[in-house]
Amino acid sequence: MRWLDLYSIGIEKVDRQHENLTDLLNCLNEAWRTGKDHAVLLFRLDQFLDAVGAHFREEEQIMAEKQYPDLDLHKAEHDFLLEQVMQFRTQFAASEADLTESMLDFFRDWLRDHILISDRRLGRFVRGEAKPK
Repeated sequence: MRWLDLYSIGIEKVDRQHENLTDLLNCLNEAWRTGKDHAVLLFRLDQFLDAVGAHFREEEQIMAEKQYPDLDLHKAEHDFLLEQVMQFRTQFAASEADLTESMLDFFRDWLRDHILISDRRLGRFVRGEAKPK
């Protein structure tokens, strides 16, 4: 996934975090594509997941501070992803699941779609351009 200006939501701190998440996901993808061993893949996965968790907490703090009306819905999306990926992480760490192209596609698609839909809506609200639907 290549970072594009299209992904910018107009909240500088959040945009930087999104770009970092994209970079970390690319590192994980590159490690998988080049056949790195399990320990390296787990390290890269943990880097990505740690950054995702920190980003979600900061984004939720912004939503609370700005009294974003869709905070509960947005947080539910975060919670759903975290539940899915942490379950996978546990299985992967125990060698009960393999990192696959479809799992990497899931991470990429979820991140891209979440930024383009939910986070963009948040950005418009924070900038005063639109009310959430």
